[in-house]
Amino acid sequence: RVSNLHLQFARVIYLWKYLYSHTDDSHPASVQDILKHWSSLGIEASRKSVYHDIDILIALGVDIVS
Repeated sequence: RVSNLHLQFARVIYLWKYLYSHTDDSHPASVQDILKHWSSLGIEASRKSVYHDIDILIALGVDIVS
């Protein structure tokens, strides 16, 4: 069984990869887009998780415009 910490880490990494490869200044992603992407990977999460994980990426220095 995968621990909750590992799932959270994977979720953040998948978010970064998704934003990096599918978005730019002209093509933003919605929270719903991110939730659909996570769902396609078997990750079920809430809107709150998206905002939390974006905050983590920003704290790590990832340039995210919201």
